Amino acid sequence: MFRIVTALLALQLGLALGACPTVVTRSQWGARAPTGTTTFHNPAHYAFIHHGESGECHDRATCSAVIRSYQNYHMDNNGWADIGYSFLIGGDGAVYEGRGWDKVGAHTQNYNSVGYGFCFVGNFMNKLPTAAALQAAKDIIGCGVTLGKIQSAYVLRGHRDMGSTDCPGTTLYNQIKTWPHCIKESSSRSAPPLEYLSRVLIMSSALVFAFVCLQVSLVFGACPHIIKRADWGARAPHGVTHLAGPVHYSFIHHSAGAECHDRATCQAQVKSFQNYHMDTHGWSDIGYTFVIGGDGSIFEGRGWNVVGAHTLNYNSVGYGYCFIGTFTSHVPTAAAQKAVKDLIACGVELGKIQANYVLRGHRDMGSTECPGTAFYNLIKTWPHY
Repeated sequence: MFRIVTALLALQLGLALGACPTVVTRSQWGARAPTGTTTFHNPAHYAFIHHGESGECHDRATCSAVIRSYQNYHMDNNGWADIGYSFLIGGDGAVYEGRGWDKVGAHTQNYNSVGYGFCFVGNFMNKLPTAAALQAAKDIIGCGVTLGKIQSAYVLRGHRDMGSTDCPGTTLYNQIKTWPHCIKESSSRSAPPLEYLSRVLIMSSALVFAFVCLQVSLVFGACPHIIKRADWGARAPHGVTHLAGPVHYSFIHHSAGAECHDRATCQAQVKSFQNYHMDTHGWSDIGYTFVIGGDGSIFEGRGWNVVGAHTLNYNSVGYGYCFIGTFTSHVPTAAAQKAVKDLIACGVELGKIQANYVLRGHRDMGSTECPGTAFYNLIKTWPHY
């Protein structure tokens, strides 16, 4: 039933916001490979508008060359892992894939993990982008809503709204302030009838989407807060291999060490796990997908969509969840247990884990006592075991 409602909602949003535009892929414009990626946990709350402060472009070849120069500058001068923007828009109305959907960008400091950055190629201090470019930006944002990458009640902002910069240029900034999702509720501006009806339809879609999300949260539980790698001080991985799709297995582990019950102590433990895995085992990163502390905190390990190093011969078909501590004679705290259940349920709803997934302890898949006898006996009573 949920999938049917979701499909109907997507259709309604598609009619309201328009079909997704053609996107020029990274390979088509000649992008370099990124030196690292961080998965974006969408849908995003913000859509940020930027300009490139460069010359404009009006054809595929010129736009591709300019975008390559942006990427080179971001990687070689700024030392970033990739081009910073999520998508770029040329004067010909073509949309170019930057980091794209599902990857955290480097476009709006302090807001990269909660929004996508859309950059117009050119300098728009004293003029507007072409009508084709403006429409393309609206279409790609609308597409993001339709695909569930952007919240239907998203907030549109110019780069200058979030920091000390004149980006996206004064003329373009004044223009986007007239767009839906950027107008303050207190505005007394009268909207033309067609624009008004469009806003009503979008608002209705947002209400339907919110209702569906409420039903999902009641049944499956809302996705829990995850402490991102940057927030716990993770080292950069030596390499990343992506998973092909939703996984069949969820594997439960314990760290076989001391427990922790506060953010600082747990964070130090997670750092020690990563150091051990990388420096002693020679792995490319911490092995686990997520790590759970005794206070119920969830730390991002390799995260969704990335192959881990937690369960030999099964890393490409499952995620590994490690509880900090030794659980041979007792079980983890109730907060920690709830955290992993919520996280796995979240993975199902995000399409990262198959709905009919199989839950297993590490010892089911190899010669080990992990995740400890007491805890292992408990998870055998959980659904999907």
